[in-house]
Amino acid sequence: MPDFSSIVDKAMNLAAIGEKLFTCESDVPFNPTDVIVNAGLEGLQIPDVGRMKDLASAMKGSPLSMVESIFPGIGGLDPFGELGDIAEGLGTTAQQKALALDLAGGLGGLGALVGGCSGASGAFGKKCGPPSVEFFGGEGIGGFGKAVINEIGEIIGVSMDDIGEGFTAPPLVTFKDSCGNGGGASGKAIIKDGKITKVVMEETGGGYLGGAVSNQISSTEGEQVIAVLDGIDIINTGVGYEVGDTITTEDGQILEPVIQNGRIVDAIPVDVIDGISSLPKLKINTTNGFGAIIRPTLDFIKVKQYEKPILPSTKVIQVIDCVTSY
Repeated sequence: MPDFSSIVDKAMNLAAIGEKLFTCESDVPFNPTDVIVNAGLEGLQIPDVGRMKDLASAMKGSPLSMVESIFPGIGGLDPFGELGDIAEGLGTTAQQKALALDLAGGLGGLGALVGGCSGASGAFGKKCGPPSVEFFGGEGIGGFGKAVINEIGEIIGVSMDDIGEGFTAPPLVTFKDSCGNGGGASGKAIIKDGKITKVVMEETGGGYLGGAVSNQISSTEGEQVIAVLDGIDIINTGVGYEVGDTITTEDGQILEPVIQNGRIVDAIPVDVIDGISSLPKLKINTTNGFGAIIRPTLDFIKVKQYEKPILPSTKVIQVIDCVTSY
């Protein structure tokens, strides 16, 4: 029988097969300076010292029982010389290896420690939720928001919690769904006075997991927001537009275009609905104008900051933090 330190070393090597055993994606906000060189926008993994200490405490006791709790039936191997071969053939990801060994719920006291975020089910459990929103570039610092996802899995915007500062150009925006449920969403950041004021959705994508959409206030995790059409993003100003032209939606909302020299340069909400759950389609009503290409922008008002009465028809969107774990 090898010495205790050798057994622990081998067991820990297997227990660390997932790159996220000691950290959860949602535990550490993305920082544009913390990236892996030549590897794109993947944030560096930061060890959770507290969880490592708990893991070390949980390993006090019999080396054999500790290893058995991780890999049931492995006690028959003598003297654990085959561990390297087993690890070699288990697959390429922590989840695959856990599935191959049928480890769900088999870690005993260690399961809660190495299973990812709190709430993950079983060893190397995977609890999926909405994608994380990452800002990169623009020379600024800060900037943090949560994806706002409607009942059909579309990302309709970003509820900003930290608008950052010092941006000289709009940072890139990415929606990272580590569980691979949704895809296709893209957006662009709008900056003003060096701060990220909002994210305009270019494509809403689909298939994303998010919070519920209802007309009632919920007490479940996350926070509630009310989406309001507050303006337009201009792709092409067009020509020939005149005072009196209007911008309308299919559900009757109205915006008044701001026109300069026949070109649409902005729009002011005139009659909009508080509490919508999808990006409205815009129609420009004009006699002589043509060529303008615009898309809607939404503002997300946190329910706790909403000053008007919430009507039965007002749709409230539940926005939750990324809860992905491995």
